[in-house]
Amino acid sequence: MQISHIMKEAMKTHQKKIELIQWAIISGVTTLIYSEYIRRIKQKATPVPLVLVPEIRSLTNLLDPNEHFMNLLSMQLIDQMVSVKMFQQYFDAPELELFRAENIDIMKTIFDMYIIPNISRRLPETIEIKFGLNNPKQQAIRESHEIDMFGNKPIDENHVEFMADQSVLQLLMLMPTMIKNVEIPEENEKIHMSEDEILSISHEKAICPIHFNVHIINNKTVIDLLKFVTSTQIKECDPESGIRGKKTDDSYIKYIINTGPFNSVSLTRLIGIESSAK
Repeated sequence: MQISHIMKEAMKTHQKKIELIQWAIISGVTTLIYSEYIRRIKQKATPVPLVLVPEIRSLTNLLDPNEHFMNLLSMQLIDQMVSVKMFQQYFDAPELELFRAENIDIMKTIFDMYIIPNISRRLPETIEIKFGLNNPKQQAIRESHEIDMFGNKPIDENHVEFMADQSVLQLLMLMPTMIKNVEIPEENEKIHMSEDEILSISHEKAICPIHFNVHIINNKTVIDLLKFVTSTQIKECDPESGIRGKKTDDSYIKYIINTGPFNSVSLTRLIGIESSAK
């Protein structure tokens, strides 16, 4: 059977699942790229105040399907997602059917032929609109060819691991059949996070929420970047202290978190898949 026919049938049979997966993966990639874009912003005071941002062309080049970054995603991202232990716990969810062994080649083909081109096109467009760079009347923000994304260093496996983790969290949090326990902290200054919780931080100027779990917090390649763009401090509790939080299950606290006052924050514990959906 020709690939084009397989794709056509898969897109028709699994349209809603593919749309959900695409949104999650685009959000996972966006979290890294947009965070790095924000980190590289510079202020220029003279001769007139200006905000300098990386060129959209540099984003387009970075996300070119024929270049290193996208080739690395093509080779590794789906396999990395499947290897995430948290993901494997919910493979009986109907939304994850395409990630099962019998369908994984179809999922990889969909990723290469459908999702990667959409990332390459839509992410630069979204950032360009976000900063008004497509508006000739906007004069306060300028692109600068002197600003390099990622310090002009290649994306490595640790970045891909983060994007896989983030895509998994985005997908699990979006799945309609997932039962969740969501808590909104009373204040942003002292948030108690247990080891099995997901911390979600969003802001009105962000493109998508950023999700944190223990694995992402321990990713030394990206955690300082994420803390910078979310104005967040994370303190790990001494395991010997036995600090317990104000939670109904009296669970131990893994982290104490302080984040920006204008951030929207939630803590989520995944309960499981609705029995009727399995």
